[in-house]
Amino acid sequence: MTGTFKVRWNQALAVVCVVALGGSYGFANDAEVQATGIQVAQEKPAAPEKPTGAEKPANSTKRKWEGYQLQELDEPLTPFVPKTPRTQADVEAIESLSWLAVGQIFEQRSDMKSAVDAYKKGLKHNANSLVLVRKLMALSLALGNDEEGIQYAHRAMELNPSDARSLRMVGKVLAPDDPARAIQLFERAIKSPTLAKESPMYVTLMLDLGLLYNEANRKAEAADCLAVVFDAMQNPEKYKLDNDVRKELQSNRDIEFERLGQVFLNAGKPDLALEAFQKAVDTKRGSVGSHAYNLAQVYHQTKHPDKALAELQKYFDAQRQAKGRAAYELLATILKDLGKEKELIAKLEELAEKDPNNTTLAFYLGSQYVAGDRLSDAEALFKKALTKDSDPEGYKGLLQIYRQQNRAKDLIALLAKIYTKKKNLEGFDSDLVAISQNAPLLDEMLNLGLTAIKAEKPDLEVSSLYVLAKLAGQGKRYDAATELFRHVIASSRTQKLKFQLYDELGDLLTDAKRFVELAKMYAEAAADPDLEVQRSNLVYQQSRALEFAGQTQEALDVAEKAKTLFPEYEPLFQFQIGWIYYHSVQYEKAIPLFEKIIAAEKKKPIAEKNAPILKFSRSSLSNIHVLMGNMLKGEQVLEDMLLEDENDPGVNNDLGYLYADQGKNLEKAEKMILKAVRAEPENAAYLDSLAWVLYKRGKYQEALVQMEKSLEKSQAKQNAADATLWDHLGDIQDRLKNAEKAVAAWKKALESAKAESHPDAKLIGRIEDKLKNQAGGQGNLKPERATNP
Repeated sequence: MTGTFKVRWNQALAVVCVVALGGSYGFANDAEVQATGIQVAQEKPAAPEKPTGAEKPANSTKRKWEGYQLQELDEPLTPFVPKTPRTQADVEAIESLSWLAVGQIFEQRSDMKSAVDAYKKGLKHNANSLVLVRKLMALSLALGNDEEGIQYAHRAMELNPSDARSLRMVGKVLAPDDPARAIQLFERAIKSPTLAKESPMYVTLMLDLGLLYNEANRKAEAADCLAVVFDAMQNPEKYKLDNDVRKELQSNRDIEFERLGQVFLNAGKPDLALEAFQKAVDTKRGSVGSHAYNLAQVYHQTKHPDKALAELQKYFDAQRQAKGRAAYELLATILKDLGKEKELIAKLEELAEKDPNNTTLAFYLGSQYVAGDRLSDAEALFKKALTKDSDPEGYKGLLQIYRQQNRAKDLIALLAKIYTKKKNLEGFDSDLVAISQNAPLLDEMLNLGLTAIKAEKPDLEVSSLYVLAKLAGQGKRYDAATELFRHVIASSRTQKLKFQLYDELGDLLTDAKRFVELAKMYAEAAADPDLEVQRSNLVYQQSRALEFAGQTQEALDVAEKAKTLFPEYEPLFQFQIGWIYYHSVQYEKAIPLFEKIIAAEKKKPIAEKNAPILKFSRSSLSNIHVLMGNMLKGEQVLEDMLLEDENDPGVNNDLGYLYADQGKNLEKAEKMILKAVRAEPENAAYLDSLAWVLYKRGKYQEALVQMEKSLEKSQAKQNAADATLWDHLGDIQDRLKNAEKAVAAWKKALESAKAESHPDAKLIGRIEDKLKNQAGGQGNLKPERATNP
């Protein structure tokens, strides 16, 4: 059957099924009919009726599908008159089936949104249709509408308490990004009154739930769930597992017997752990050496340190390294239990002598030397091990030694070596922080660098100077960092590296709020012939820096000139001009410009639209309306955007925050903001919005948790948090009757607000009022504040 004929056959079948039941096909108008591809017959003038002397039935009005044809030469459809008149319930059921058929047609055409619309219409006629609910659940998940999918899954369970399968489907989709919600769904599924405890569905649910519990460090619950899975793997007939489910369990590496044993051991179930470990050996899925290590863990947990030490020695004798550092940490714990902790280093040295190529052992022994203040022995061991394995643990050990001994030159050389070898310093953040917090040591290192760049022939490599520039930035020595970065930039040999260095220096100056210097740096970079490819980007950043520096006219001049210099980026710089007006509080100039940009972008064909510029222009326009006090206009812009993409995190956050700030639609606002947070859990602004809606709903303790997360993320990214975040924290602490903490937060908010290039006088006034009221003993204010721009 060809694809085209198959589609037409399905269309015909759908209509015939409905007509056979005597129902309307359910289309609201001809456009909906045409969307299915069904032919509509041209109406012909009705022939004169012969007088019969009988009255025409009152309910014989012409139905909207009468006269439709499936194909050109077909007879027009005529109504079926049932022998028994239908009830209203019959009519609703038929309409529901009609929309089910329409939705299936759209699904076959891969038009999922239209299918969803059809199924929703069908559900209006029969709210208890499990088929429609399941269809909507599956499509909602496929389209990324997780919240709707969850709602339909719960509805499916209401209609059919045994429908644990639907909840599992939604839970599996949510698990990677929202494990907490997935756990809730799985927990509800296993409580289904009709779910047999010895069934394949129960086993798979316990598997899903157990693995999520384990990831969440809920050890006891994980062990209880996976104990069912372990039992099912050994007794598949008991749980009626078919071959497919058995294979699924056997091939799942997350539940290999040795891993299950570790889960049971972590939960304090040594007997069950021992059984799982033995099963691993019996099925040849675990080595003898690993089994000895596992037994050592069991004996250690059951307070048999002598037996534990004996088994662990078997693991060492096999020269196994599979358990890594954990084996040596277990050795240390067992010896401590035996009162022999002073024998640890000697024991490790004995093992190292027998296994000289075991660098994991060498690094652990080195760390014990450091702990025992045997720094020279540790240094020699780390250096020797690093010739065989460049594991970061070895470098970290050496860095710790040099830091403790204040060896500035050696620290510079080692950091430069790490950077040269790895091309970055990722994984060494804690080491850089530790050095930057040792002010005398940092000053000595920076003096060596600054002296070197002033010498005719610097005695430090460029890589060393780059590391020092990073350290200076970490320690907020901005003058030294800038000088070192500029020297490294001048010495860079590739266009890519030079651009990267300018970018890093730009981040540094931004953190320091040295915007005048930042603008000059971008102007210098834009004039560099080596960076011609990045010139438009650099000019864009220059105009932005000028606006942050309070030089609005200069920022506008640069952006206007850029429209001519870079015609291919004209929309971008047009948007930048609008943003400059917006940021400089020239709203009357920003509004028509953003409206012009939006109108121009909307007229473009889809392939030519600049989606980011359109989105940011609309978001900016919404913010401006709100800041000018026109909340309804601000909401309308965002609501229009949400209609086009109901899953956009930014729009959900902004509109949810706007609702929350006005104290309306709070339940809806919380759901919208949660959608944004789930999409970007590290976004400080989204976490702030979540805290604010929780605050508005009176959930002050929950709000505090989210607010502190927001501040932590914001400070980690920007080295500071804006006034709004501190202001919110103060309001939350005030509601929790933590007066001192509220005042401290408001003071930080006031300091931050006054430091802005365009201070918000209203915000400053509100914060000052709160501080005065708190000082006057009023407390527990009812804060009213503008939407966060």
